[in-house]
Amino acid sequence: MALGHEFRQNQRINEANRAASRANRYSENMEEKLGEIEARTEHLTLLCQAMWEILQAKAKFPNELLVEKLAEIKHRDFGPNGKKIFSCDSCGRALNKHHLNKCMYCGKEQDAKGPFDMI
Repeated sequence: MALGHEFRQNQRINEANRAASRANRYSENMEEKLGEIEARTEHLTLLCQAMWEILQAKAKFPNELLVEKLAEIKHRDFGPNGKKIFSCDSCGRALNKHHLNKCMYCGKEQDAKGPFDMI
């Protein structure tokens, strides 16, 4: 009886060790992906800053113009949770974020209105 119990206990320990090992690999993978996202975000931030500084220097755009436009876009295109809202051109219902090109309610194909619409 004790031998069977010990065997089962060892099985449980081995299962727990395997699960911990999988969780560790997953965590390392997510950490790597997060680092890539942070690097891309930093690069995009620098790109935006460079473009804005060019616009200020060449076209004399004031900072207030950018602040106002950001507020307008946030109010128009984003929900209270801070996430971008995509809605059907035809029925107005929310589009599935994984299938932005076609409404799952009315079936209408969605046309991108600009380069940022389907991001």
